[in-house]
This record gives sequence, C-alpha cells and structure tokens, in this order.
Amino acid sequence: MKNSAKPIKEHLQDFLDFCEVEKGLRKNTQENYRKYLEKFLNWLDQANLGSLLPHQLTPEHIWDYRLYLSRTPSPSTGKLLGKGTQNYYLIALRAFLGYFVAKDIISLPPDKIALPKPDKSQKTVKFLTLEQIGKLLSAIEPKDDVSTRDRAILEAFFST
Repeated sequence: MKNSAKPIKEHLQDFLDFCEVEKGLRKNTQENYRKYLEKFLNWLDQANLGSLLPHQLTPEHIWDYRLYLSRTPSPSTGKLLGKGTQNYYLIALRAFLGYFVAKDIISLPPDKIALPKPDKSQKTVKFLTLEQIGKLLSAIEPKDDVSTRDRAILEAFFST
C-alpha cells in the first residue's frame, strides 16, 4: 500500500477508466458514477478540500458530505435529495474508494461509508385484488391460438 501524491479529484478519470477496462461497467454506469462523484468533488472544493489526498480522507469528511447531501437542495428541482438518491451518491463514493483499495492506494476503506436504510413509506408493493385479476383474465376470451396462448400466459403468471 502506498500514499498517492495526487489529490482525490485527479483520480476521477483513472477511476472511470478502471470501471471500463477492469470492471467492464457499461457507459451509463460510468456516466452516473461521473455525475455522482463530481458532486463530491465540487463539495471538496466548496469545503476548501480540493487538494485533499486519498490518505487524508477521514470519516469526518464523509459525515460532513452526508450532511451536505441531506441539507442541500438540488439546483434543478429545488427539493432536498431523498434518501434513495443520497444512497446513489454514497454508492458511487464507495466504488471510488474501492478503486483506491484495488490500486493499493491508502485511503478510507469503502465499508466505512454505511448506507442509510430507505424509507419504507416511499416504496410499497401493490397487489391486485381478486376482482381485478378476474377482470384481467376475463378480458381475453380464448377464440383462436393466439388468444388461447395469451390467456395461458396470464394464468401462469397469476398462479406462480
């Protein structure tokens, strides 16, 4: 393990190259990582930490960044970021720290960034009622091979 002489922000492109070549991540994932990490790098600049080296990153920095994420409105919507969205930023940061581990660069371990539990009220699974299922199944009357197949598919879905 070694200390890096390059500030954290100068490792971004190396990380994205690592994601492409060594991890085989898709372009969309790489672009999302770029977007999420640029917010972190902008926060470093705002906090006068733009020259921070990877081995100088502390849990206190991460805490301050998490506070920033939870209290700063999005410029595009003006609303605070939801916990799920905050998690995306933290997941990208964990992946970035994982890159340092993979390259034997001393830094804060990725598992030092715990992800908050999502709000249970945000996502709920909704089930169809028996009446709704009956209406759906009765909408397809088996008259020919295609409608018989479609009805069989729906019945298989609802019976599993």
